[in-house]
Amino acid sequence: MHRSLLTALSHERQAVDSLRELERVKGDFVATVSHELRTPLTNMIGYVELLEDGDVGELTAQQRAVANRVQRNGQRLLLLVEDLLLSEIESRQMSMEPVRSDLRDTAQAAYDALGPLLATRALDVVLRLPDRSVSHVADPEQVERMLVNLLGNAVKFTPDGGRIELVVTDRQDSVEIVVLDTGMGIPDTEQDQLFTRFFRASTATAQAIQGTGLGLTIVRAIVDLHSGEISVSSSEGIGTTVSVSLPKELARVMEIPRVVDPGSSTG
Repeated sequence: MHRSLLTALSHERQAVDSLRELERVKGDFVATVSHELRTPLTNMIGYVELLEDGDVGELTAQQRAVANRVQRNGQRLLLLVEDLLLSEIESRQMSMEPVRSDLRDTAQAAYDALGPLLATRALDVVLRLPDRSVSHVADPEQVERMLVNLLGNAVKFTPDGGRIELVVTDRQDSVEIVVLDTGMGIPDTEQDQLFTRFFRASTATAQAIQGTGLGLTIVRAIVDLHSGEISVSSSEGIGTTVSVSLPKELARVMEIPRVVDPGSSTG
């Protein structure tokens, strides 16, 4: 009996080691492919910008429209590659350099970045910001990436005619960010998997909506990086609300870069 238990334990350890090796190989593959794709995509987008700026000759209205479409799709691909890079949990750590900034500026930048996604959509997208500065200590680039991911999800999963809101509220010791939509929502039985890498809700796959299933994983990692909290409330066929609370101060680490392993998040 004792020998059987030892044998079973040995087999279990081997299985765990095999899974870890598989995860490592998968992470290395994602990292390699992402890095190889990023450089040519960046160059392509740069050359398209040269065309649009008229640096190699003036474009006709029709040519400019085509160049603009290439630019938008190139940016979409680049965002996808960057999301894949951020998912390298085994071999990459996410870092930030916190500075004092106005969250309204960050929210406005994320809202403005929706332009290409909304060009062919019929959605009512609303930005609600406080009248006064919302000062907090954070990495503006990471917070903007978080908001772009949340807003991008809302756009993808909300049919035309729907409504999306980005609301920023200034609290005494924290700032609250809410992104809500009137989209397809997420089934109750699947909501405990929302922060799992590569997870995609059945409502999204059933309608063949493209995505990697990495958006909320990245959002969660950025929230954790800022010592914040995140919650999701969703009803199938009604919509989804994502609430993020970020502290205004980061335990006096304003001049000390912080690092977090996004793989440490549990969802």
